[in-house]
Amino acid sequence: RCSKADAEKVRRELVRIWPGFRWVKPDAALTDHSGELVFKHDLRGMDALHLASALLLKQEAKGTKVFFSCFDQRLNHAAYKEEFLTHEELRA
Repeated sequence: RCSKADAEKVRRELVRIWPGFRWVKPDAALTDHSGELVFKHDLRGMDALHLASALLLKQEAKGTKVFFSCFDQRLNHAAYKEEFLTHEELRA
């Protein structure tokens, strides 16, 4: 919970950064890769789709360090193993 003023700050920031978001449309290659990641990192299906999407964006970044963050420790650990920058406390 936050104040109306804080909620408005968050809304303005989201509007400001929204044009920089990149949308990933799932296709057969992405879902196939997700299936591989389920077994490689012991992930749930949607978590694997999240990671596969991030890997696609990382590939498009062509060597740029990419930061990955979510609230799931297992998924963050898998992202770390896939050479993303992650929050250190969420890697274990």
